[in-house]
Amino acid sequence: MRKALAAVPIVLAVVVVYARTASYGLFSDDFNWLVDAQLFDASTLFDLSYRTHFFRPVVQVYFPAALTVCGRSAECYHWLNIALHAGTSLLVGALAGSISKTRAVGVLAGVLFAVMPGSTEAVAWVAAVPEVLAAMLFVLTVWLFRRAVASPQRWLYGAATLAFVFCLLTHESGVTLLPVLMLSLWLFPPDGVRHPIAKTVWMFAPLALVLTAYLVIAYIINSRNYLVVEGQYGFGAHLMSNALKALATLAVTRHDTAWLIAFGAVALWAVLAAPPRIRFYALWTFITLAPVVGFRGGLASRYLYLPAVGFAAMTAEALWWARESLRRWPRAGMAIWWVVAIALTVRFANFAVKNAGVWRSASVPFSAYAARVRQLYPAPARGATLEVPTPPEEVLPQYLPSLLQWEYGDPTLKPVVRDR
Repeated sequence: MRKALAAVPIVLAVVVVYARTASYGLFSDDFNWLVDAQLFDASTLFDLSYRTHFFRPVVQVYFPAALTVCGRSAECYHWLNIALHAGTSLLVGALAGSISKTRAVGVLAGVLFAVMPGSTEAVAWVAAVPEVLAAMLFVLTVWLFRRAVASPQRWLYGAATLAFVFCLLTHESGVTLLPVLMLSLWLFPPDGVRHPIAKTVWMFAPLALVLTAYLVIAYIINSRNYLVVEGQYGFGAHLMSNALKALATLAVTRHDTAWLIAFGAVALWAVLAAPPRIRFYALWTFITLAPVVGFRGGLASRYLYLPAVGFAAMTAEALWWARESLRRWPRAGMAIWWVVAIALTVRFANFAVKNAGVWRSASVPFSAYAARVRQLYPAPARGATLEVPTPPEEVLPQYLPSLLQWEYGDPTLKPVVRDR
């Protein structure tokens, strides 16, 4: 009963921030994923020959499954994103609570993650669901594996291994899962386990083999990726800048030089000198940022979804650490703590609502253009070639075919932009 009650504020926080995004409609890559779902062929899931961007078989399965449930309802796809975010937030709460052995810390971490403003794009945009799915599987793996180490029930290890594999097959950020998992066991051994790393070498071996195989596949595919080929992703001075700007975004502060230097100093303290649980979640944040800070053009906010797990839990632990320090002044200290904790949560939630609201009108150019083409061709024959007017600048060439194929429910339609 208490666990169920602990879930209430976390789910409520998700609904308060994201319920309105259910009306946002579909835009850009949403159409590509949904049209591909109509053409889904399971035999191509592990075919690497045609891939030049990423390897995400779980997402390729997710969208056909979502299509079966939602059909043509844009609202339904958004609610699936919201539900997955709620599930991830609950898992964050469960993991933070189990590591701290304090349910209140878990609830605080879950609520803070639910309202984190820096990563709203991942929830508000249907096509960004890989970020949410991967983070959910990431946290689930850590939670399950920690339980498996301390339990004789072998199904827990099997479930943790399966979640690990699915995480890798959902998003490239899964490559950071093994180091985070080992770090959690090293810093916080489960109850009754004195030497977790030594004891679990055999448990890590299959995960390491799977990760090695995945890295080979990822290297082959990403060597063809236009971002790598064109130099838009790689090593350089921008790595540090992107990492500090990511922290500023997660904390909802300015990105000017003074603030970035301050964040660098706080980050050093958190990683090197902070209490163990704060240090762990700070390392979680930086480790999971590592694969995405290589973008030379800056970070899209959806890439901050997994690092936001560490940042939210770190913030919760920092608040709890401050609470223990304030206990020497029972009344005044607790009053100050509650004011700060509530103010911080409300601040995050307020910015999260605003950030999610940025996507409110994103679908308008797409729906307006589709309606315009529909007036020209009310009922085209299946597989027809349509000569269509020049779309607005928001409807990029890579979105145009799938937009109209989705509009007419015909993935064989062939739109051709006519000359001006």
